[in-house]
Amino acid sequence: MFKKVKNYMLIKALNYKLKGLGRMLDFKIDPETKTIDVSVLLIGEPEKLDISVKSYEMIERDGKSFIKIGEIETSKTWLNIVLDEFAKGDEVELSSKTANLLKLIM
Repeated sequence: MFKKVKNYMLIKALNYKLKGLGRMLDFKIDPETKTIDVSVLLIGEPEKLDISVKSYEMIERDGKSFIKIGEIETSKTWLNIVLDEFAKGDEVELSSKTANLLKLIM
């Protein structure tokens, strides 16, 4: 029950961030297997975009929080190629709000 409430609250928060871009349909994060599954409906797109992060790592360094994405797969072939070429293995610094939210749900 608590997991469903956290997931609902997370989707609400993400939809606020996505305002003007689209709407989060589903968000699942599994801290044990280090996977994330997301479905989003972007404005102007006829179909939802599914994103599956097959591995991630949360990193704390010098008082800052980062997420390092390993393998990522989407429902769009062209986007898979772009992400594999330009984002795989990169560390992305998280805002303190985002880092705190992720810590709360993990």
